[in-house]
Amino acid sequence: MAMSVPGAAVHDPFVWRIVSPAEPQTPVLRYGHTAIEFDGCMYVFGGFNPEVGTLADLWVFHFDSNVWTQLEPGGDLPAPRFYHSAVRCGRAMYVFGGHSGHGGTYYDDVLKFDFDECEWVPVQVSGLVPAGRRSHTAVVWPPAGQTVGDGGVEPERAMYVFGGFCGTHHSSQIHRLSLVTFEWSRVETVAETVPPVLQLSPAVSPRAVSAVESPVLRTRPAGQQPTRHRRRPSGADVMGADGAPQALKGHTAVVHEGLMYVFGGQTGALSASSILFQYQFATRTWRVLEFDGEPPELRSGHVAVTHYGDMYVFGGKHGERGVVWRVALRPQANGRFEWRRIECRGIQPRARSFASAVVCNDRIVVFGGYANDSIKKRKHFRNDLLELALEPIVVPPPSLD
Repeated sequence: MAMSVPGAAVHDPFVWRIVSPAEPQTPVLRYGHTAIEFDGCMYVFGGFNPEVGTLADLWVFHFDSNVWTQLEPGGDLPAPRFYHSAVRCGRAMYVFGGHSGHGGTYYDDVLKFDFDECEWVPVQVSGLVPAGRRSHTAVVWPPAGQTVGDGGVEPERAMYVFGGFCGTHHSSQIHRLSLVTFEWSRVETVAETVPPVLQLSPAVSPRAVSAVESPVLRTRPAGQQPTRHRRRPSGADVMGADGAPQALKGHTAVVHEGLMYVFGGQTGALSASSILFQYQFATRTWRVLEFDGEPPELRSGHVAVTHYGDMYVFGGKHGERGVVWRVALRPQANGRFEWRRIECRGIQPRARSFASAVVCNDRIVVFGGYANDSIKKRKHFRNDLLELALEPIVVPPPSLD
């Protein structure tokens, strides 16, 4: 079984490995937590453990030494929660929402963790505070250092929250929190045209994973039939009246070059989705991306990360064992996009739901979550670390001419 050791360099792309901690101290089993990469470390907060209950602990994993450390932050400790969101802006982590568990509270508070001071800092917000929620997404835009106009003015950075379940309803709205003034506002959005054919029906079964050709980048083989049905939805199936996608929870959101990409998730009307939405911050416009070939299985509770302009998706409900999906976040010559199925080598981990994932040193690191046992009808909760090396981006040396 392939395992990583402290300080070992991993160069073989698309091989799953277990990351073995150098010391016995590790976080308890959990799902619905968050993970943020900062300064060569991964910070894990909250989640739910079936024996302990809802968690509020904060752990850091040091990638250089493969050591877990439980932090004891100063300040007012946050209430335990899971299915919350977390983003990094500058040298701080911002947590929003989440649920207390067992029919309890849907939180609408904002928490700030100062990495340098190892302290939870109170955040006083104003404006149109969104309803408490869980299973939403949050991203930060614009990136640090981005400027606009001839004068090179750096725009105000903000956290954008989309979707989630609010206790009585699912949300399709985008809410913006200024990370300068900490004022909430609701973003009014518009929609572009809707492609005529989208895949919305529930998956019948995940595709089998090849144990021979690894790693392989390919679309569905010629002659192989889809494992789900197609139908032609109306525009109302995809977009709401305000131009936003139908209300989602358990989806993922990533940001690349001024655009937010929202994939998968569940709605009140559909069991799961494999639609990839694109949102443009500058114009407040949503659109549905069109693809050549077959997208991943319909799923929710998966993880998604970006690496040099590509988005990688792993796990979730209906996820395939060991399989990662990749889509380049730039259109082909025909204006359409294309998913690529990567059948990875190595340990072939079972797809898991509500885990966390970060990218560090050209590798995806996945922590925790739970794997469904479809035969025994039970969940297998995890606290292991998996890593998948990605193809490194090689920068050519400068020309001597």
